[in-house]
Amino acid sequence: MRLDGSGADGLFDVLARTVEATLAAAPADAGADAAMAAPGARAMMGSAVAAIEWWLHADPGTPRAVLVGYPADLAWNGGRALPGDWLGFGGA
Repeated sequence: MRLDGSGADGLFDVLARTVEATLAAAPADAGADAAMAAPGARAMMGSAVAAIEWWLHADPGTPRAVLVGYPADLAWNGGRALPGDWLGFGGA
């Protein structure tokens, strides 16, 4: 359903369901929780939309490939490629 309540599926819904299906298919023995596939997919989509909105309006000179690659790595790999102190207080 669209956020405007029209009942018609928007692009966000279609993409979120695709991500949800991918998350739901992850094996439980790898620590995946199928019950979290729906909200997790929408969280991933929401963060992607927010990053795109920022990029479109701020025009920071960030190349498109970087904009796509960084959040994708964060979402799919749990941010393993991020520096250990990326939150500013040290880390593993």
